[in-house]
Amino acid sequence: MLLITVLRKTGTGGWEFKNEALLEDCLQRYLQPLLGLKVIAQQHSIQGQICDLVAVSEAGQLAILELKNQEDRYIVQQLTRYLDAFLEAQPFADNADYSQPIRLIAIAPSFHRDNFVDRKYSQVQIEFLTFEIQQTETEYSLKLSHLDTEECSAVHVSEAFLPTAHEIPSPPKSLLSLLRQCPEIDRDGVLRLRQQLLSFDQRIREITSGSSVLYGNGKSNLCAEVRYDSKRERAAVFLWLRHATIAAKRRGIVARMRIWTDWVTVSDLAHVPKGNGRAITVDEWRAGKLQPLKKLLIKDPYKRKRQETDPEYRAQCFQAIETNIQKRHSWINYRSGLAMTAVAYRNHIKADFSNQIHDVIELVLDIWLSRL
Repeated sequence: MLLITVLRKTGTGGWEFKNEALLEDCLQRYLQPLLGLKVIAQQHSIQGQICDLVAVSEAGQLAILELKNQEDRYIVQQLTRYLDAFLEAQPFADNADYSQPIRLIAIAPSFHRDNFVDRKYSQVQIEFLTFEIQQTETEYSLKLSHLDTEECSAVHVSEAFLPTAHEIPSPPKSLLSLLRQCPEIDRDGVLRLRQQLLSFDQRIREITSGSSVLYGNGKSNLCAEVRYDSKRERAAVFLWLRHATIAAKRRGIVARMRIWTDWVTVSDLAHVPKGNGRAITVDEWRAGKLQPLKKLLIKDPYKRKRQETDPEYRAQCFQAIETNIQKRHSWINYRSGLAMTAVAYRNHIKADFSNQIHDVIELVLDIWLSRL
């Protein structure tokens, strides 16, 4: 079984199992070296309950394990029901010593606050263990951590579970044609972006649509788009990120955001619902390369002329603009046509935001996963 059918990358760059059954198969294989337990049943049905794994120690102590691939609020209740069924029916009597207490073990990537409250008032002892897949340059390990004893155990994952980079198809002709019009920095950056997107999850597809190349699992759930911007003679990159708009009167929407990047960091972002949009950055305005929407220009002809001809006055105007952006002035909304700096965007969404391009793309992928 190849890892590409077992694990998938998370938005934070780690690994997770694609589903609970695969987690179960992996722990069934490695439970002996991890916990010193021999699995004697998998998906065992008893009195209408189905236990993920049933195991026994060398001394004959029985263990019932409930596995969760994601945080679950009801794992304690499940284990107590399993215990009641086992004490009544006493299966596997030839292998297990029922004079010893049955171990109840919950394994999950993390535990909800309610789990600890439920366990606190339970009459039986339940062990909480977290799991994670650890990656180094040459190998992968499955690690279990006991939340009560702080004991940890890890095992190198065998070749059958190691990742093999699934083949990324050659870029479509439309993308290659687009990139031929771009400077080398954009050609390299877009191809790295493409590699990061398509290697993240096999469900992400490359979709050619007119003058755009889209990435996602259908046009209803996109994560990125690449177009050509003839005004700037560069690639225009759009990522689906968190945003808030005055028009929507609500926070937490996912919007098509144009990014300005040197392919190391993201300097500016703007909400552009369609096309390349007319948004520009303060730096582009200051450099005189592009003009903003008329609503941002000084209406007074004298002051506008002075802004164009007086460098000192022009600098004062842009200082005021940047101050308003930092204060999240209302007109940083996309209708103003002025992009937000990365700092302004972080304040705008009121959340941590790293402007490193790799981190931004990982955030995009995490948002994409959450929308599946």
